[in-house]
Amino acid sequence: MKDKILFKAALTFAIVGILILFVIVENTKIDEKSINNLTDDDVEKSIRILGEITNVRQTKSATFLQVSQKNNIDVVLFELKNFSAGKKVEIVGKVEEYDHAYQIIANKISIME
Repeated sequence: MKDKILFKAALTFAIVGILILFVIVENTKIDEKSINNLTDDDVEKSIRILGEITNVRQTKSATFLQVSQKNNIDVVLFELKNFSAGKKVEIVGKVEEYDHAYQIIANKISIME
């Protein structure tokens, strides 16, 4: 009898916990950042940018985009996806420094319509 009560309590708390995590994730919004305003303080932080794809290059394991606002920034996505120049995109990812320049390691790229 105690096992059934303990199981029901554990299941209830697990479901409530998952729902709370879902609400937190849905309400957590990453601030939009301008490419021009990136600093060393942004390295290793997650950001969101809006821009236009100006160049696309793929290797066997990654897709490399050059995204433009007023300036350009390189974006690396470690997946093979088809993108084309001229498309407006929203990118969420982490700022990294590579070869003395900032780049974004993308977690999510959405085509803006």
